[in-house]
Amino acid sequence: MEKHELKPMIESIYDLAGLSENARHGKYSTHAQVKYILKKLDKNGDKRLSKQEFIDRQNWTNDERLSHLIFNIEN
Repeated sequence: MEKHELKPMIESIYDLAGLSENARHGKYSTHAQVKYILKKLDKNGDKRLSKQEFIDRQNWTNDERLSHLIFNIEN
C-alpha cells in the first residue's frame, strides 16, 4: 500500500467516525496521518506498506496515536 492509497482510507475512517472537517487539522490532518502511518509501520523503509506491515495488530495497538485513529476517534 502506497501513500496515495492510504489517503482515501484515512478519509473514510474519519467519515465513518463522524470526525468534523474542523477536527481534521494539524497532526490529525489526512496528510499528517499518512506520513505518520508510513513512518511507524513501514518496517523495511521502502515507503510503502506490505500486507504484513499493515495488518500487524501490534503495530497499531502499541502506538497511542495509531490506536486512537483506528479505535477511539472522538469528535
